[in-house]
Amino acid sequence: MSKLISVLMPVYNCRQYVAEAIRSILQQTYRDFEFIIIDDGSTDGSGHILRVFAVSDSRIRLISRPNRGLVPSLNEGLSLSRGEFIARMDADDISFPTRLERQLAFMSSHPTVVATGTQHELIDDRSRLLGAARQHPLYHEDAVEWILTGRCPLNHPSVMMRRTAVLSVGGYRDHPAEDLDLWIRLSECGQIRNVPDTLMRYRLRYDSLARQYTRNDLDAIRQLISDACRKRGVAPPVSPTPQPMTHAEFHRLCATHAVDARQLSAARWHIICALLREPLERKNLHLAAHAFLPRPVVCHLKRLLRRQTLSDSKSP
Repeated sequence: MSKLISVLMPVYNCRQYVAEAIRSILQQTYRDFEFIIIDDGSTDGSGHILRVFAVSDSRIRLISRPNRGLVPSLNEGLSLSRGEFIARMDADDISFPTRLERQLAFMSSHPTVVATGTQHELIDDRSRLLGAARQHPLYHEDAVEWILTGRCPLNHPSVMMRRTAVLSVGGYRDHPAEDLDLWIRLSECGQIRNVPDTLMRYRLRYDSLARQYTRNDLDAIRQLISDACRKRGVAPPVSPTPQPMTHAEFHRLCATHAVDARQLSAARWHIICALLREPLERKNLHLAAHAFLPRPVVCHLKRLLRRQTLSDSKSP
């Protein structure tokens, strides 16, 4: 039986990536959907791209208006949606062709699940593949454990939710962790899970990862997790205060994922960027060895270092 899906995508100044994101939705194998795009006051030319796509495909419902922010845009999209299911999408990510079909099949066969995410690959700001992200939890109990330890169990732009469940818990709230806040409330009225399939490419961008939280933001996030723990009789985790990410740290993060996945071209580019900013940082030199030297050479160097360390420790 065909079931209407409402794909919800807010857009704010994402001209470089938005066309690829839109095409990845329009080319889905499951085609019975409406595509609600909220142009949240873009000033970089994104609006023109959105209008061209809206004219070419009747499934797109484009709303353009002055900037109001992410949460108001998401709730506006919810209020306009007509589908039984809400599928989130971000303007800089890429959905694989079978994403909607696979998630719909999963939710149709698991009626107690109110929200499901997917596994995903990581790409950088130039669409270079960095490898697979850490697997997100497949079962509700594990997803709740992630929440209670301060981790976000669902990758927001990959999520499909039951519209009635989202509305029943009040939709999105104005919170610095609006996604985690929603997952906590949804987990109290049904199950939240992830499918095992990799169905999305999630983009790592410095301007997103380097977001600076105010003291009030951090207090609100800690309180959110503490309240969830208290309801379940669990001691809240000790949450370290996150520090703003530097450019060098961003490039090391991308390089680490790429080295692990043996995506050596991307790894080398990001390591060079990190070295240019911090040429003497040992972490950069370690990653450079893994990216530029053959594995047998790296293993041999590690053995030599271990022997030297052992020898030094035995010296009087």
